[in-house]
Amino acid sequence: MSLRKICLLTLASTLLMSAAFAQPNAPDTLWTRLYSAGSMDTPWDVSRTSDGGVVICSQVFDPPFTRSDAVVRKLDVDGNELWIRRLTDAHESYEPLRIITATDSSTVVAGESGFGPFVSCFSADGDSLWTTYFSLDMWEAITGLMELPDGSFLMMAPFDTTDQWCAGVAAISRTGDSLWTRTYPAPRGRIVYPQRILPTPDGGYIILGRSQQNIPPGPYGLYSLKATAAGDTVWTHDMLSSEWPFMGALYYTSPSDFIFGSRWGDRNLLIKMNLHGDTVWTRDYQANDHFATAIGVTPGRNQTLIAGGNSIYPDVGTIGRLDSAGNILWVSDLRVRGMWLMVLTAFELSSGGFNMVFSASDENGNNFIGVARYAADTLRADPQATVQPDRILLKPCYPNPFNASTEITFDLPRTERATVTVYDILGQKVAVLTDGMTLSGEHRLTFDASDLPSGVYFYRLQAETESQTRKMLLLK
Repeated sequence: MSLRKICLLTLASTLLMSAAFAQPNAPDTLWTRLYSAGSMDTPWDVSRTSDGGVVICSQVFDPPFTRSDAVVRKLDVDGNELWIRRLTDAHESYEPLRIITATDSSTVVAGESGFGPFVSCFSADGDSLWTTYFSLDMWEAITGLMELPDGSFLMMAPFDTTDQWCAGVAAISRTGDSLWTRTYPAPRGRIVYPQRILPTPDGGYIILGRSQQNIPPGPYGLYSLKATAAGDTVWTHDMLSSEWPFMGALYYTSPSDFIFGSRWGDRNLLIKMNLHGDTVWTRDYQANDHFATAIGVTPGRNQTLIAGGNSIYPDVGTIGRLDSAGNILWVSDLRVRGMWLMVLTAFELSSGGFNMVFSASDENGNNFIGVARYAADTLRADPQATVQPDRILLKPCYPNPFNASTEITFDLPRTERATVTVYDILGQKVAVLTDGMTLSGEHRLTFDASDLPSGVYFYRLQAETESQTRKMLLLK
């Protein structure tokens, strides 16, 4: 089935589902904060931090505008600027393109420079830890950055082989040393421009990008590739279209599905795919004035999606809640007098409410970074509501004391390796309830102690960055 037919079918189902869904009310804007970012400051990427804030990387030009610097900003959950750092050189330019928050709360930024592709690491407090430059011939602008389960990083970029473009991936150690590189040839007669990279629960990764027939140009396509942790190709797909796709941010909705925004010509799509590269569903927001540019989503309560995007009007930014099938539940527009806005991300807070992070510019060419806070919506009153955790938490088991079995619950703010182990009073291991890559969110495990004697036991959550332990009492 063609992508256009899929869009028409899903648009019809959207109308039917919206009519039957109890719509929550759109929240009010509580406050907006702006920070001056200079006259030539272009934010390229944003990443959430474990404390609920964000880090933002920008390319900044200073007079006489002959070179640029890389600027990294850290904002807390209330929009306060905690620190700002700059990568600069008297003669060469820096262009930061991707930024992530690592599991140890450090900030990693990658991009281009006059010295070649670079990766820089900053501590949670903004201290510069290391910067590494790479001699990667025929590599172009960095388009992807992610962390692997072992704490190393992957940097992705288009790779120019003179007669075609393909995807290039380089592995970097925790301290910035080069480990290995891989290149993935484009399908015969086509070129590939990789745009996003996403870690998979098995320790590997998925690459998404756009493709195009080499000579003559067209048709276009959505290219996807699944690789193992060692970089070996598992599968590739190239979904053809008459329009040029542009990828938005990706994230998992379940262990087997991921979702991303994509701009196809004049259509603004939200696409859900499984780990085999098959399209699960597509939502088309072409007729919606609120999401007129590439839409970005983050996880919200009740398996909903929090969407950020821009209106058909350049002075309007939009935040909204979507259901798990991508149908719009509510939208709220933001205007800042005399400013043009570009929404970078929007997300729901564990304490209730929402944050929208955006860039803004005025008619004089002055640029700003902004944060808008929204009140909680009526969906928060749902007793079954869940939220994306903002910290690692091992919760009290229930029941406790218990006879035979009890339920252990823990939260992870991001996908990472996690182990839950049970010990007796002497410190001897009696059970391993889970051990492996675990998706972000709340997890529940059942501990069956029917074969164990009564007594005090301890259960321990070991994540990549910290561990927590609690006590429980078995009574028979």
